[in-house]
Amino acid sequence: MYRLVLFLLLTVPLFAEPTEPLTVLDMDEAVRLALENNLDVRIAEAAENAAEAADWSAMSNFFPRISASVTYLKFSGAYSQYGIGGYTGGSSGYPSAGPGDPWWGSDEGLDGQGAPQGNIEFNNYSTTISLTQPIFNGGAIYWGKVLASVGEEMAEFQLIAARQAAILAVKQTYLDTLRAQELLAVQRTNEENLTKHVRTILANLDVGLASRIDLLRAESELAAAEKTVISAENIVWLTRVNLSDVIGVELDREINLAPVEVGEPSEPDFSLEEALEHARSTNPGLSAVHRSERLAKAQVGLAASAFWPKVNLQAGYGWSQGEDLEFSDDNDYWSVGVSASIDIFTSSQRVADMAQARAEERKTRLEIRLTEQTILTGVEAAYLGLTEQVAQIVVSGKQLEAASEALDLMERMYAQGLVSDVEADYLEINLAYHLARLGKVSARYDYLAARENLASLMGEIEP
Repeated sequence: MYRLVLFLLLTVPLFAEPTEPLTVLDMDEAVRLALENNLDVRIAEAAENAAEAADWSAMSNFFPRISASVTYLKFSGAYSQYGIGGYTGGSSGYPSAGPGDPWWGSDEGLDGQGAPQGNIEFNNYSTTISLTQPIFNGGAIYWGKVLASVGEEMAEFQLIAARQAAILAVKQTYLDTLRAQELLAVQRTNEENLTKHVRTILANLDVGLASRIDLLRAESELAAAEKTVISAENIVWLTRVNLSDVIGVELDREINLAPVEVGEPSEPDFSLEEALEHARSTNPGLSAVHRSERLAKAQVGLAASAFWPKVNLQAGYGWSQGEDLEFSDDNDYWSVGVSASIDIFTSSQRVADMAQARAEERKTRLEIRLTEQTILTGVEAAYLGLTEQVAQIVVSGKQLEAASEALDLMERMYAQGLVSDVEADYLEINLAYHLARLGKVSARYDYLAARENLASLMGEIEP
């Protein structure tokens, strides 16, 4: 009995039904996938990392540079009184070529004039450690740091702008797909209604209550409706393809999109002036372009630094190791000093660089004004558009209500035999009802898109 129970516990899970795959995709998940896969966002992230490294590199220019060098010297040949280590006169004897010289500290092999006899050869190794500390360079290092810092700030805002653009693109495409699906449902309903109407005309034609012309007109309207359904199906397919491209994930045909709750449509709870002021301080694109003015000023400062001298503190310590690579206190040396340099003549390069920097600064100011006008105009249009869409939803609701009531009344009158021209009246009222349904769907999604567009321009769009 125990073995039977154990067998069932081990084998029953093997025959259990597999977990159902994800069949519903909501907007939040679509945004998350897009932020992971969107190439513009990934490029902006890489640019931010590069800007951060550039700022770090610019900061390091304020600190001293320490370097080490190793020199190897091989000498082979004869010394003369005019050559390396040759006789210099007096009674000091042979002064030698320095550490590593095989005659170093020895009077052997010298001729009467203190010069070595014959040919000699020797190897010499020396090591030097040097330090260089910038003291003054006309502000080049400072302006370089300003350029890097502003570049990092701009990269951060550009990343935010890229993320918000990706979020807006996903939401708009998601809403377009839902709109296309609902419009397709409306077109199919219209096709079904016209199909029933054609059947009614055929039945009335047999009893003499309809003419051949009525049937041909009804069939023509049905054919047009069937064509519209095919077009609507293609639009749904294209919007799903666009949504797949935006989020970077292939959508299976079996995946359904979760609806978006509209809620009670309402106008913005802030004024247009408040929206414009908020966009000036929050819109990442506008914040980034405002930083470009500081960038242009830094370029002018960097160009002006070329007119100033460069002053550096330099220090060094080294030692000669001879042929045996041995360190000796007698063979070391050190140096410290200050160096200054200035370009006296560089043709007209510095003047041209300064003129170019100032021209770029003026150009940047104009570009800032243009960008600000474009964004703020977009905010104003989006604000007014959102207000208009709220009114459109109300109007479309009234139109649909009136058209629906007219169609119901038409069907009741027809059932009672009170309609004289059945074909003309029905097609006209059905068309009005169909257009009202389409308008209601479009108004709802236009409102949702306008709300997200305004939030994006104000820099407040969120996943």
